Amino acid sequence: IALGHAPPPLDPNFPPPEEPPPTSNSGVMDNMIRKNSIVANDVGIWLTNGTRANLIIDNSLGANGKQGVWIERSSSNRVEANEISGSSDAGVGLQGSNDNTVIGNTLTENDGDGVLIGITDSGGIVGVPSDNNRVEGNMITGSGGSGLEVIHSEGNELIDNLATGSNGDGVRLYFADE
Repeated sequence: IALGHAPPPLDPNFPPPEEPPPTSNSGVMDNMIRKNSIVANDVGIWLTNGTRANLIIDNSLGANGKQGVWIERSSSNRVEANEISGSSDAGVGLQGSNDNTVIGNTLTENDGDGVLIGITDSGGIVGVPSDNNRVEGNMITGSGGSGLEVIHSEGNELIDNLATGSNGDGVRLYFADE
């Protein structure tokens, strides 16, 4: 499921559209993604290009090739009460995204971090931080990286999370201010 992403053409004979520039604002907002089973995709759920005020709640995501939930260059979204397992990257990844809430999720055996709050690393402008996000009450077990990681971002709140059995640190702050 991708919100804020260019849709494929209806006629498969036409090439897919070019990706919008990373500074574009999709205008996608106020959607709910609820009670879905999302298994074996490239990315489970992807919010991008300024999507905001969306609710991702009570979904089951598993065995996705990259992140279970990827919030990129988007704000004020809420990821709540999801089961995310077996992703080849972070269970939940925020890049260049502000004021999001990740609360009450179960993240199990994801190859990357359980929850990653970091900078953009692709698409036009790189190094955009993820500031003022709240990660609370998540159960993170058996991550391939850190349970919780904040990179080059500030004002984030990590509250009452349980990180166990990770191959990296339980919590890792790297150039994370305030």
